[in-house]
Amino acid sequence: MEKLFLTSNEVADLLNISQQKAYKIIRDMNKQYIKPSSDDIGFILIDDPVQTMDDINISSLIEVLRNDFADKQIILSTHEIDKENYILYKFYKYNKIGQSFNVKEKIYG
Repeated sequence: MEKLFLTSNEVADLLNISQQKAYKIIRDMNKQYIKPSSDDIGFILIDDPVQTMDDINISSLIEVLRNDFADKQIILSTHEIDKENYILYKFYKYNKIGQSFNVKEKIYG
């Protein structure tokens, strides 16, 4: 019989660090689909998901956020300005509103 699911250890053996990070984010976000709607708070917080991701996985993450969570406000933090600009570009390209907030400049000036 063909095996349909992988254990966490098997996933770790097959995927590089970037892919593991993307897998974990998507797995965690899938929990949003099974929550009762009364638990829905209307936004998603993601802390630096792109830190170890390659360009392909960043692009895939953006597509998941843009398409599957279009009804949510997404607050995503990153320390990488080039990736921030790419994420904003991908959202603007599809008429989604995005905003950048640089904590270091705005608060610590």
